[in-house]
Amino acid sequence: MRQFINAFFVLCSAYSTHAFFILNCELVALERLDPIVQPGVVSTHVHAVMGGSGFASVYNYDAARAAKCTTCVVNVDKSNYWVPDVSKISISSRNIHSCALRLAKITYTL
Repeated sequence: MRQFINAFFVLCSAYSTHAFFILNCELVALERLDPIVQPGVVSTHVHAVMGGSGFASVYNYDAARAAKCTTCVVNVDKSNYWVPDVSKISISSRNIHSCALRLAKITYTL
């Protein structure tokens, strides 16, 4: 298995690309939603959501196209990007505090 992994990384590093672009996107919301893994229901964990205003518990192409605005610097990109939220537990109070993501750099490699 280790040989396979090493070979995989060697092959990946041999392929180089020079075409890419980067989007800066600000936070839209912190939500317990994951429309890919758990569509239509409350998720088991919190996500930081960036991008278009069309994010919902059931997310598809039509929902993305229906977005009215975006937090990304490229105004025509109404896509959504979401990642699990990082939280910490206060030792003294045992409260959970979000280390909320404020800005993300979304990189597309062509």
